[in-house]
Amino acid sequence: MYCKKCGTENEGQAKFCKSCGASLKQSNGTAGKKKRKKGVLLVLFAVIILVVVAGYVALQYLKKEKEIQNNIQTGQEYLDGKEYEEAEEFYEEQEKKQIAVDELEEGYYSKEDPKENVSVSLIKDYQGVMCATVDYHQQDGSGEVYFEWKEDEFCQITSTEDDAYEIFLEQDGTDLVLSLKKESENILQEVTLQKQKYLNHTNVILGLKNYLEEKEFTMLSDTEMYALPTNEMERDLYNEMIEIPIKIAGEEETVYCALVATKAFEESGYVGIYSEEDMKEITAEDSFVGKEPLEEFSIYEYYEFE
Repeated sequence: MYCKKCGTENEGQAKFCKSCGASLKQSNGTAGKKKRKKGVLLVLFAVIILVVVAGYVALQYLKKEKEIQNNIQTGQEYLDGKEYEEAEEFYEEQEKKQIAVDELEEGYYSKEDPKENVSVSLIKDYQGVMCATVDYHQQDGSGEVYFEWKEDEFCQITSTEDDAYEIFLEQDGTDLVLSLKKESENILQEVTLQKQKYLNHTNVILGLKNYLEEKEFTMLSDTEMYALPTNEMERDLYNEMIEIPIKIAGEEETVYCALVATKAFEESGYVGIYSEEDMKEITAEDSFVGKEPLEEFSIYEYYEFE
């Protein structure tokens, strides 16, 4: 064993240097191995930590990059369509307001021009829940979309196109503003509809509803409630009687039928209510002979028509 201080060679078991008297410490090989093993574990642990941190940073970067790319794509679509300001304003406006259909005014609203025909029917059912139907079609027959209000949103029932639409309604005095937009486009179309009060299905139903609510129908018991259809749109029945089925609330079968004379008849607005059995015979025989209505009155007494 050599002295670390003076370099003198000493015997293997010597504790002090024979030349300078310095202490001779013996190394423990086992301890060295443990230290080396512990050092390797620390290095491996550090490497694992670095890999985890690097992976997390990379994942966050990818997420952020994807978000940025999506924003860029959306912005580019607006720029390509040159309607980005209109689309942005539209969505900001719609986020601030929810469609409160129950707050809209019942009635029939429409607009007709050489290019398009738009109509909206708003009728509350016997429970006071607003039922809304919207019909939009282009006069050349190239496009038609029909919507019905289901619980809390407009559902697209039928369409001549594959595109889905978004639709919004807003009351503007006595008018109704319809906002219509294809989900695949940034073009927003707004149409102002005027409330119409001529004799058609929707307005006849509203008149019949007032009649039933005033308990004028002698067939109506104190415990029964009658339901009228709420999805009726305008129909071209100027040369026909308007036929409205009447059901007991909550049941499917029609029990009565109201026939209303249009302006094509001398007694315009006349209403005759028949039982469903009599109505079937009238339809089969194409005659009212021998069939007396259960009730008869003028629809003009129960709704303000033009």
